[in-house]
Amino acid sequence: MRRADPSTREEIFFMQDTNRKRDVSILNWMGTLFLLCIPGVNLVMLFVWAFTAKSHSKRTFVIASLIWIVILIVLGALALAFYGDQTVDWLKQQYTVLPVESPVAAPIDPAVVIPG
Repeated sequence: MRRADPSTREEIFFMQDTNRKRDVSILNWMGTLFLLCIPGVNLVMLFVWAFTAKSHSKRTFVIASLIWIVILIVLGALALAFYGDQTVDWLKQQYTVLPVESPVAAPIDPAVVIPG
């Protein structure tokens, strides 16, 4: 007869895991990746799935993605802090509008008459 009180780690894990879906279908992953390709929607959905995903694999994927986003934001801020002035100078150099030289028209000779 089984005890009502779980005593081993495996029994506790099994009881906690029964409320979650075990597998995420291929179609679900395709929809997930499609939504993550849409700017703006991706960040919102990452936070939604981080708190509401029933699948353990999807939840860990989302949390890992959010951690990567935070790491990249921190690295970008550090790069901007250390190399910001050089980056701005380079961008100014790249996007400087050069004056366009107008083609010099040949002087019109009134003696030359074009038939027509």
